[in-house]
Amino acid sequence: MYTESGNRLRRIASRLLAKDTVFEIVQGGLRVTLQARRAVDRNVGRVLAGLNVPSNQEVERLVDDVRALDRELSQLSLRIERLAREAENGAGEGR
Repeated sequence: MYTESGNRLRRIASRLLAKDTVFEIVQGGLRVTLQARRAVDRNVGRVLAGLNVPSNQEVERLVDDVRALDRELSQLSLRIERLAREAENGAGEGR
């Protein structure tokens, strides 16, 4: 039953979208919706900046930076541990 209804809806939608006027109306509606969304995003960004609150993009960038620093610190920690072991082994051999 569901697939029959779904198929029927798809056929109707295909016929409607095949007509140029209906397609242009749908396309125009999508264009207006996209423009409105961009305007809202832009205005929200301005409000957040005015309140000194970071945007999602800024937070994501900070998270990426923190992850990169964490990787670098992990690598440095491993190098320090390796050098400490080598120093201990070298000191033990000199005794």
